[in-house]
Amino acid sequence: MNNNLGLLYYTVIGSVGMAFVGLGIIKLTIVYDDQQGFWIGFLGFLCCSMYIRHLERQVGIQKKYRWLGNGLFIIVFGVVSVWLYL
Repeated sequence: MNNNLGLLYYTVIGSVGMAFVGLGIIKLTIVYDDQQGFWIGFLGFLCCSMYIRHLERQVGIQKKYRWLGNGLFIIVFGVVSVWLYL
């Protein structure tokens, strides 16, 4: 049981961290109006995200916890991006 809570904790931390990295890329693009930098950052973010999802599968995190992490990522990313836009 303790191992599952640890995996869940790190899944949540990873999802929130990836959301903040993505938001940083978006904010930097808005401030400097740099389209090339946006695409480089976006592709790097996408590659890191895919790698983290692969590692989660390799470690054996259950599918429901991975979906929980993805849902948390979408919620944090959506709320903070709207807040940054306003």
